[in-house]
Amino acid sequence: MTEASFEERLFGPLVPGRECGACTACCFEITIDDREMRKPPRQTCVHCVAEGCGIYADRPQDCRTWFCAWRRVADLPDHLRPDRSGVLACVVESYAAENPLQRLYLIAQWLGGRPIARSEAADQLLAALRRYGLPVWVGSGDRMSLHFPRQEVGLAVMRGEAPEAAIASEVEGWRRRLPPRSG
Repeated sequence: MTEASFEERLFGPLVPGRECGACTACCFEITIDDREMRKPPRQTCVHCVAEGCGIYADRPQDCRTWFCAWRRVADLPDHLRPDRSGVLACVVESYAAENPLQRLYLIAQWLGGRPIARSEAADQLLAALRRYGLPVWVGSGDRMSLHFPRQEVGLAVMRGEAPEAAIASEVEGWRRRLPPRSG
């Protein structure tokens, strides 16, 4: 029996009956670094067609194991599928990052180079992601802004400073929960 991935332990199994369909957001956003093919982030995969992945049955392992939050989080409604909402959310692991809030986090990435903006769909998505207790970033292209935890807590965690007494226990909780830097 294979060990569950971090995402499976966090969210549970994929939501039954929820399929990608014609959504191709990941075909553009994700990095593929597989022995079968390589694709940098924010470039459309050569196998992406209007109906979805043109090689879905034979897609690389990176694609077989990557799922957006909409496929994993049961309480995200259908209208928050990335191609419908314009926002792709997923878990990012980068244990070598200097910033402790960027070692393991959730990101809501606006699609199509759209600037970060408020919308009802984005607000619903961000509210659902906060429930998982990981840092939540909102991004557009290469720009990201921290959405959760709130700014004064996030700054204290990132800077490694002694926090004000009013937020000390919250900052300490984040420091205990976040993974240490590797490498």
